Amino acid sequence: MLTLTGVVNSEGWTPMTEGATLAFMEYENRGTGSNTSARLYKTPESAAVTKSQLWGGDAGWYDTAF
Repeated sequence: MLTLTGVVNSEGWTPMTEGATLAFMEYENRGTGSNTSARLYKTPESAAVTKSQLWGGDAGWYDTAF
């Protein structure tokens, strides 16, 4: 797990350029910067997603034990 300090803005990320696409993901982070209660989302998530949906089924670099 990664500990995020207060350097991470709890409101999350915003696009830097009009029309830019940004993907930002967190998984089991801890620390001041990991508080997601103030996150601003463009659209609400309707359901949880799997690791395979996020990173692809052939992404062997992530630990499937978690």
